[in-house]
Formats: sequence, C-alpha cells, structure tokens
Amino acid sequence: MRVVVGGSRVSTGPDALRAAGTATFATDQRVSAIVRPADAGEVQRCVRIANDAEVPVHPISRGKNWGYGSRVPNTDGAVILSLDRMCSIEDYDERRGVVSVQPGVTFRQLIDYLRERGSRLYVGVPGSTADASVVGNTLERGIVQGIHPDRAGQIAALEVVLANGDRTETGAPPASRSAHVHRWGLGPSLDGMFVQSNLAIVTRMTLWLDPIPAWHQHVSFKLTEPGRLGALVDVLQLLRMEGTITTSIGLHNAVKVISLQEQYPFGETGGRTPLPDAVLRRIVDEIGGGAWFGEAGLHAPTEQGLSAHAGRLRSALAGVAEDLSLSAINEPGPFFNPDTGHALHQAYWRKPAPPPPDPDPDRDRCGVIWHAPVMPFEADAVRRCVEIVEHMLPEHGFEPIMSLQAVSPRAVYAVISILYDRDVAGEDERALDCYRSLAAALSGDGFEPYRLGLLARPSPSGRSLVHALKRTLDPKNILAPGRYDFGDRDADPPV
Repeated sequence: MRVVVGGSRVSTGPDALRAAGTATFATDQRVSAIVRPADAGEVQRCVRIANDAEVPVHPISRGKNWGYGSRVPNTDGAVILSLDRMCSIEDYDERRGVVSVQPGVTFRQLIDYLRERGSRLYVGVPGSTADASVVGNTLERGIVQGIHPDRAGQIAALEVVLANGDRTETGAPPASRSAHVHRWGLGPSLDGMFVQSNLAIVTRMTLWLDPIPAWHQHVSFKLTEPGRLGALVDVLQLLRMEGTITTSIGLHNAVKVISLQEQYPFGETGGRTPLPDAVLRRIVDEIGGGAWFGEAGLHAPTEQGLSAHAGRLRSALAGVAEDLSLSAINEPGPFFNPDTGHALHQAYWRKPAPPPPDPDPDRDRCGVIWHAPVMPFEADAVRRCVEIVEHMLPEHGFEPIMSLQAVSPRAVYAVISILYDRDVAGEDERALDCYRSLAAALSGDGFEPYRLGLLARPSPSGRSLVHALKRTLDPKNILAPGRYDFGDRDADPPV
C-alpha cells in the first residue's frame, strides 16, 4: 500500500493510530495503519492488496462520525482507508440541479463551490459540522435541514469499488444522457445496496440539489406545557402531509436547547448531576424558552402562496403552540443558507472548559453517544418514546437531551444525546450502561434505530438476503467487517 499511495500517505506511528482508535466513548479496537489514497484507482489497488492478504479495511471519508464511533473500526487490527484526499466536485449542472462529489468533499466545500458560481442551489448541513463529508453523511442516512432532509433519497449514479477491487457504477450507463438524472436505469435499483452498507466502497456520488425557493420564511415556536406535545405532533403531521410545511420539522426539548447555548452549571449545582429540575426551570425562564422549541420552513413559488401557507400555519397552531414567529420573507436562514454546523457546542456540555476555537470531541475527550430511533409521525408513538427517554437517562445520571426530526409526513427520528466528560472516572462505563439499557427499552417498545453506531448491531430479523449479498460480494469479509452486518455470518443464505 505504501508503494500504491506513497510512503507519506501511510501512517503507522503510535500517536496517529491511537487518535484513529479514539471515539467519544470507550473503545478498545486497535488500528493497524491509516492509508490515504488519492483516487478511485488507488482505492482499487489497495483493496486488491487487502483482499489478497485477507486484511480488513475500514473506509472513512472525513472521520467526523462523532457520537456514533468517529473513525474507529468495528474490527480489531483493521487498516483505515481514509478517503479525505479525494475532494473533486464534477458534473455540476445548475438547471438540472445535479452535482457529483467524491468522499473527501465537505459540506462547506460544496457550499463554497456553489456560491463561487452564483448558484441558486442550496445544500442542507447536518447539525454536527459543515466540515463533515457529504458522501459519508449521506451514506449513513444522516439528516439535514431543508426540503429533503433525508439526503439518501436524493442520490444517483454511485461509483463503487468492490471487495475484489473491481469498480462499477449504479443506475443508467455512464454514457447515457440520463445517467445523473434517472436513478434506476434498467432492472433492480442498486443504489440502496451501498447505503448503510459494508458491501463496497463508494468513491463518487451524484447529488440532486434543490433551488432556494423564490419565496420562503423560517418558522419558530415553543411549547410551554409538555402535556400538549401530542396535540402539537398531530397538528404538525397534518401540516406536513397537506403540504403547508414541506421542509423538515425540528422539535428540541428544553435541556437540548440549553446544551446548545451553555455548559453545565457545575457551580450552581455544587457538582451534582444530572441537572436538577429547579435549575433547569431557572435557565428556561432566563432564556425565555419552553418545554419544547420548534422550527420549520415555509416556501412557495409566489408571494401569495407563501402568505396562504403562513395564514394556514397560524390558524392550525393557535392554542397549541406559543410564540409563533415567522422571519422576514426571504431572509437567509438555517434551512436555505446554512454556513456552518450548529450543534457541536453540545459535545462540551459537561466539560469544565468551554469549546476551543477548533473543536474536536475525540481529541478533547468529550463524552457523546447518540441513539436515533425512528417512529411513526403520530402523537401516541412520540409521547411514548419521550416518556422512555425522560425516565431512563436521569435514572442513569444523564440529562434527557433529545430532538425530534420530522423527516417526512409519516416518520419522525429522535436524536437522543448521552453527554458526559470522559475525564471523569467511571463515566464511560455509566454512559455505556445507559446506552444499552435505553436501546433495549426502545427496541422492546418497537422503536428501532434509523442508523447505527459502533456500539450496536442490527437485528438479523428479515435481513438474511443482505447477509447473502455480503457473502457473495465480499467472501473474505474484508470490507468494514462488523459494520452493518446482519446476523450470523455462517448462517445459510435464503432459499
């Protein structure tokens, strides 16, 4: 691999390997080396070497998968194949709203690229950081703000490298005029095989982008009485289903909002954790918050259409939510003009010092574990999920920090944060115990995660076909073994 990528592009020093094996929670996997290919051809050659030697490789894009495992492989002794040098942006077409990116391209880089060209297309940014990989975040089904929060539904024409080193593309043939605008091509669609998958390494992806709407407003509101959460959820679902709201809808509980703005008030609590209710109420009153804070976006092709949406929204939320506020029309806002990530501050919630100018939760030993169950967009399901979180996290000594993200008219993701300081003795163990108990309780009530981190394995139920594909495409099991593996590797394939 040194011969393929150059000696300076292979790291085996103890400091580099130790950093690569560090996440925002306790891990013990050993990294053998970090290899940084420059293009798909070098990826192919490295994979062939790994396949011949039967050495596991763990591909990453930018390695900022904080809260889910960062850069750490599932398997001990793996070689990390870092694709951060692959930073090309190609096939940009403003009229059709398409662009192709390699794994090293960040959200910030793509935003700058579009702005330099005077584009009216926009890119939603994940909550963590604008320096995350577009490809990496999309392949994990990460969510962003805007009209299509589930980016994995807006991709086409993937270029992938298989475990034997072969390179192929999904969708229509590359020479076809419709290669970047028609996802399916002929026959079964293959794009989904490589999302949340260890079947291949994606080396290029085409994205479908939306234009900034001609008329748009950002909407915010709060819910003072937590008992009305169910009523609010049902109203928002109706507004999303009928098309009044066509963006993602975010609901953030009080302690989530506080963690984004402040750090844990150790002085006021005398070091006691979790946050006492009296202190929580004092901070909520001070910042003028409520039990929940909500945000969404309205847009329309005409000013009259936007005005109609705003009127419908006001009428529907009257008596359900408070402090409804609409931004100035066409004011740049977080949905259609996202410059940076906006949630990284919360990783430092329980650290004694404020976030540095160059935050790095792995380096700074921030404790962050995220769990993200999905549920129907309906009052009973959302209430039950919230009840479980509000009961279990304080029981284990953590604040029930959570957001609800309505990514469609039918489904809501909960993003639950277990935040702590890894420098406090015993906190890693307590956080892992909390995570396992929480995941088991939610799963037992039918709330399965929409994405997984290093700590979890998917249920094998109904996934034998995926397992059979893995055995066929990667018989030596070298590509990210353990990552999104379904079931017993020695199980018989489906009949």
